[in-house]
Amino acid sequence: MKKLIGGSMALVLGTILFSCSSDDFIKLCLGTIPAILIISGGIAIYFSYINLYDELNEEERQEASDKDRKGRDEDSNKETDAVQPAFWGNTQSLIFHDPKCNFAQSKKCTQPFPDKESAISAGYSPCGICEP
Repeated sequence: MKKLIGGSMALVLGTILFSCSSDDFIKLCLGTIPAILIISGGIAIYFSYINLYDELNEEERQEASDKDRKGRDEDSNKETDAVQPAFWGNTQSLIFHDPKCNFAQSKKCTQPFPDKESAISAGYSPCGICEP
């Protein structure tokens, strides 16, 4: 951050010095100093921006990695603690699906069933695609 502020100050100072010198001799003598300040200030800002951008991206990647790791740990705990249902029922259409069926991934497939008989006795019909 210090480099960004220093680079910005050098850029502003160089621009002011470059525009304020009116005499040809002074322009000749001092013309190189503001030009160097402008160039070095621009370079400092550029590299500071890149470093800041990389730091922010690294923090976001680390947070995403931590969140993903935490989610996988919670999912593995849930899978070991709970028995997976044999079928999923769509509460709107009253059709039950095999968990591997694409239609079982629907947001409305929220009713778990341990077996076919319990799904049928609850009023659900088997899916015509996966034919559970």
